[in-house]
Formats: sequence, C-alpha cells, structure tokens
Amino acid sequence: MRSGYPAPVNAPPLPTHVPRCARLAAGLCLLLFLLSPAAVLSAGEVVATPKPARPGLDAKIDAGIRAGVAHLVKTQRKDGSWGGPAPNLHVDIFAPKPGSNRAFTVGASALALSALLEVGGDGEAVRTAIRKGTEYLISRHGVRRQRADTMYNVWAHMYALEAFARVLAREKRPEPRKRVLKAAEGCVSWLERMEFVEGGWGYFNFGIKTRDPGPGSTSFTSASGVIALEMAKRQGVKVPGKLIKKANRLIRRCAIPGGSFAYSFRTRMWAGIGSNGNINFTKGSLAR
Repeated sequence: MRSGYPAPVNAPPLPTHVPRCARLAAGLCLLLFLLSPAAVLSAGEVVATPKPARPGLDAKIDAGIRAGVAHLVKTQRKDGSWGGPAPNLHVDIFAPKPGSNRAFTVGASALALSALLEVGGDGEAVRTAIRKGTEYLISRHGVRRQRADTMYNVWAHMYALEAFARVLAREKRPEPRKRVLKAAEGCVSWLERMEFVEGGWGYFNFGIKTRDPGPGSTSFTSASGVIALEMAKRQGVKVPGKLIKKANRLIRRCAIPGGSFAYSFRTRMWAGIGSNGNINFTKGSLAR
C-alpha cells in the first residue's frame, strides 16, 4: 500500500491519501506476524523466529493490542469498512482517482478485519464488527485496475484474500463458507490477471503499458501475494501453483548477499547514489 517510486515527471497531479486506519491495522497484523512461532513465506520456508520478549514487554504489547482492537471497533463505518481519505502523509502519493481510494479502502478494511479475527476476542462488539467487515469485503473486494500504469488493486486483493482465509479458518457453516470461498477465489482470479510478466506483482507500470503488466514486480508486493495465496490454499481455496512458484522465484532473484532484499529485480543493481539510489538500503528492506 506504499508508494516506493516517485511519480514520473509528466504524471498528472492526482493526489489522494492513505486511509486513517491502514497504519494501525497494518501494525497490528505485522506485530502478530512477528510474534508468531515462525514467520513463513511459503510452506516449509522458515525465514525468521522471534526472540523471547523482554520482562514487562508482554503486558505493554497486550495493552497496545487491546487499545488497537477498541479503536477498530469504534471507527468501523456503517457499511462495514474502515478508513477514508486523510492528510496523514507529509507528501501526496501518485494515486489516480477514484480507483486508488477504492483499492486503499478495501485493503485497509481487510487489514482491520484480519486484526480483529486474530486478536479481537469473542466479545459481542467484536463479533458484530467481524460480521460487518466480512460482508463488506465479500461485496466490495472486486477492485479493478486503476489504469494502465497504476495497479494498487493488487494490495486490495492480497489483503482481502488473507482476511478471507482467516474467516474460512473459523467458519464451518456450509452456506456462509461457500460465499467466502467464492469471494476468495475471485481475489485469486484477479491476482492471476495482475501477475507481472516476470512473475510476482508490482503496483506501477510506467514503462510499456500492456494488459499483462511488467516488468517491474517488487519483492515485497510479491511476498505479500505469496503469503495470501498460501494462507488461502490451506483453507481449501483453489490456487494455481505456478503463481506461487513464479513469485517465489522473483523474490529469490531480488535477494542481496547481505541478507536483505532489493526493492525489485529491476533495481537490484542500483547503487546508493542519487534520489532513488538508497532504495535498496538494508533498513528499507527491513521496513518492507
């Protein structure tokens, strides 16, 4: 959901803003990911194991999570979504309207729903929020490509697919499960359509503007897609194996000897010089 490349010089001034709840929901999901027994990119590939928490840290983490859950329940919109345009960045990002706003809202809503499913508990208010959030995603997940050079909708489909996988892990009733499965398979279909020619996914296509985008897939967008597809597959969603295989290959090709990952395969040889030269610095890789 982030914009890593600056807008091209001739890009029209079409600014918008990232939804309010996106950072909080993303932070909760990232925290849960890092606190899990192992962070896994794909089946059998363990990439990190967290160290034991420091004394007193667990209580602070629990308090932070409870506050986050309360905020998400309080700020959910009537239609079941979260987020909206808000001036929370120091600069505007290149995001053509109205498709970008739709993609960001679906993506932020999916992250918020995933956070509630993971740590929200079983209170009545949380159950209601989960039900409304699920219904929103089922009805609104089909975000289309914004235009030939902008594909923020990949984030919407990846995060929605993760959320659907979490819902499926809970939902055992046949009819509701069938609806969620259908929506999840719709996200997989969109990811097939949005796959870049070299494998994996990106969100900008400022070069040759074709139906099948690329080259330009990024390591972190592709990793997000792999995680979502693996989660969905484990819940019975039909996932073409080649999607995961090609994305994993792209991610490995972006690996840097020091242990981090380049922003993308195209930029893997960029040196730390100039306005975009620091794009592959290790701290940037860790943030991604």
